[in-house]
Amino acid sequence: MSRTLNGIAPSDAQTRRPKFLVSGKPGVGKTWVSMDFPNAYYIDVEGGATQPHYREKLNASNASYFGVEQGSQEFDCVIEEVITLATVKHDRKTLIIDSITKLYNIAAGLAEERVGNEFGRHMKEAQKPLKRLLRWLDKLDMNVILICHEKDKWGLRKNGESGVIDQTFDCWDKLEYELDFYIQVHKEGPRYRGLIRKSRLLEFPQGDSIIWSYEEFAKIYGRDSLEADTQAIVLATSEQIQTLKSLVAQFNSIEDDPKNQISEKKEKAWLTRANADTFEEFTNDQITALIEMMTTKLSKKAVA
Repeated sequence: MSRTLNGIAPSDAQTRRPKFLVSGKPGVGKTWVSMDFPNAYYIDVEGGATQPHYREKLNASNASYFGVEQGSQEFDCVIEEVITLATVKHDRKTLIIDSITKLYNIAAGLAEERVGNEFGRHMKEAQKPLKRLLRWLDKLDMNVILICHEKDKWGLRKNGESGVIDQTFDCWDKLEYELDFYIQVHKEGPRYRGLIRKSRLLEFPQGDSIIWSYEEFAKIYGRDSLEADTQAIVLATSEQIQTLKSLVAQFNSIEDDPKNQISEKKEKAWLTRANADTFEEFTNDQITALIEMMTTKLSKKAVA
């Protein structure tokens, strides 16, 4: 069987919008500054942005609001909203989830009622919708800000005793690795400042301290990128999905060697590579490529 490499030139790889985590104690500007990012779609899990000064700030920054009454405290509703933002043409440019801590903890609490909390079962259950949300955030062509509460970080002190050694974000402990960088915000006199705790971007070196404001952020990252129009993903149609399934069934019916058949394991590999949970989450380009591949396989079998 012939194989081809699918790598591209690094210069051809598309630069994506920033997707990052913000944590800090109450009152240090996590939410206030985030609302200055362009054309925000603000998911208010906390339910606190209904206060007049927050409403005024959201209106002034041309934001859209999705609150508790719209389903902000339900993972499924939030994920569906993100899927819509990813697949429908709109003028929103920044997604803010405030806070991902509360959304995660609500899911963990509900899971605890179902499966208990032995060995952290409820937290593992809460990670499932969080990971699905992160997969869609990865596809989403918007700036993404996930706001977190802060909590104590425990460990061994220099004297060898166990105790609080730092502060960190309050959520799934692997969350920072799923995003571009993590800013811990604090107040320094009249200004808000952010410490870059983890980063994979050269613009925000780990350990640097920046002024936490949209103007400063745009100066560092690039205003044109942050404020560019978003592009919607075109998803696979039901007809394309049916065509792919039909081609797989035809191929398996004439391929005698089970090793060469398209097994459930191979289909799961397709989904993993496409960063999808189901065929319905394939993009048009992804399913077109699979249809072409299966069509070619069938043609070769017919010739043989």
